[in-house]
Amino acid sequence: MNYENIDYGRIYSYYIEDYKIRGNEFICLCPFHDEGTSSFNANLETGVYHCFGCGAKGNVVTFVAEMENINNKEAWKKIERLNR
Repeated sequence: MNYENIDYGRIYSYYIEDYKIRGNEFICLCPFHDEGTSSFNANLETGVYHCFGCGAKGNVVTFVAEMENINNKEAWKKIERLNR
């Protein structure tokens, strides 16, 4: 599997229940800090995310690694399972 075959919306929505899709952006409250307005954006074409509130940023692998508290290699395996 490579990055082109990942359904980024599927991966992000596995971890985040309350979100909106605007164009190719996945928008929600940031899972990395408490906030009242949606400042977390993930691009559904590239998998890159950024929080305008706390500054968290990365790609889908670093996101899963952070959410699961695992390393990037384990995160990639988790993404492969979730993407089936």
